[in-house]
Amino acid sequence: PNGGLLYLTLVKGQCERWMCISGAERHGLMLLRRGKFCPPPSLSDKEKTYYQLRRHQSGKSFASRRAIDTTRDGESETLVFCRSCDHPLTSSSSSLDGNVGMLPWERTE
Repeated sequence: PNGGLLYLTLVKGQCERWMCISGAERHGLMLLRRGKFCPPPSLSDKEKTYYQLRRHQSGKSFASRRAIDTTRDGESETLVFCRSCDHPLTSSSSSLDGNVGMLPWERTE
């Protein structure tokens, strides 16, 4: 099926070290947006969510990482990708719009 977005959240600097953007482009993905990681708001005890704030097998969260390391590399960022064939623009530089792929809790009124 067409459409769909891929959200990748990493500690700042990790994207460059792993060459994520060039790797994604090699596999037919296009970067739509890159911005600060914004976790969903906490839910009440009665609500359930599948979101878990942790990273890899260590169980340590991005939030913990940010609290411990306040340098530039201590923050996390989210990159939003789509398949190049699903996007109407061919130039990735012209498609970077700060609002593309924003999740409901990221939207500001």
